[in-house]
Amino acid sequence: MKKALLSILIPTYNNPEGIQNIIDCLYEIDLTTSECIEVFISDDSEKSLISKNNLKNLEEKFFNFNYIHNMPKLGSVKNMNRLIDLAKGDYFWVLHHDEYWINENKIIKKITEDLKKNKDIYFLPIKKVKNIFFGDLIINFTQKHSHYKYFHYMVMNNPYILLKTNIFGPPSSIIISNKFKNKYNEKLKFLLDIDYYIKLLKKIDKNKTFIFKNKQLEILSSQNNKVSVTKSLGFRKIIIQKKEKLFLEKSFRVKKSLFTSLEDNIFYVLFKLATLISIRFRIKKRIIS
Repeated sequence: MKKALLSILIPTYNNPEGIQNIIDCLYEIDLTTSECIEVFISDDSEKSLISKNNLKNLEEKFFNFNYIHNMPKLGSVKNMNRLIDLAKGDYFWVLHHDEYWINENKIIKKITEDLKKNKDIYFLPIKKVKNIFFGDLIINFTQKHSHYKYFHYMVMNNPYILLKTNIFGPPSSIIISNKFKNKYNEKLKFLLDIDYYIKLLKKIDKNKTFIFKNKQLEILSSQNNKVSVTKSLGFRKIIIQKKEKLFLEKSFRVKKSLFTSLEDNIFYVLFKLATLISIRFRIKKRIIS
């Protein structure tokens, strides 16, 4: 079997709308590009979320496509780690079932072309999308997570800033070279992304890191998923976050000083201001079939 350039890894759980968004995106990848891509979907749902027809079409489209229905379910972190184990491509991309892209932009073709430049990691801009339904109206909110090189460069030089605020967003925002393949810490529930990013940034060659700032390569992150890990934690999220932050500070032996605390707080305020001023909303009529 030939080797893939990119492994797209899709963990999913009880989100049929989300996985269908991704399937629609996968269908739009042109045949020339799909020849260098392998796709793995690992489904923790009680019932399979993908129809037999979709499975057949995807198997025909990609030279290596696998759908796994986990019985019993693995849980969020183990599900991601299983997919990372399966990835054989030069690069791997953990694409959550909440995320998708605008098909017209042909971003996968552009991404695969850029991956041939032999960079270590590839950053994608994330835009949060949330719909609020009010009678026969839909209020659509969008917010950029981080599209600014300044914040990325700051974090590259000091990864521990991520303990203050996650400027990268979900794993869907980063495509990683297989030579840096690593697993997520199964002891963590909330800051597992931060732990993963810090370990990654400590390994990479900063000169080879590729940051692509291009609106056309934007990944949309739906905030309407009712079964997300963050929402499942509820009010416990704050307590868990504090405990895990202390655990990571101890694990990484983070040295605190008045200067570093001030630097982190300034960075946090600037980042939050940048994301706040990026908020946009529009109102449209709801189409009820």
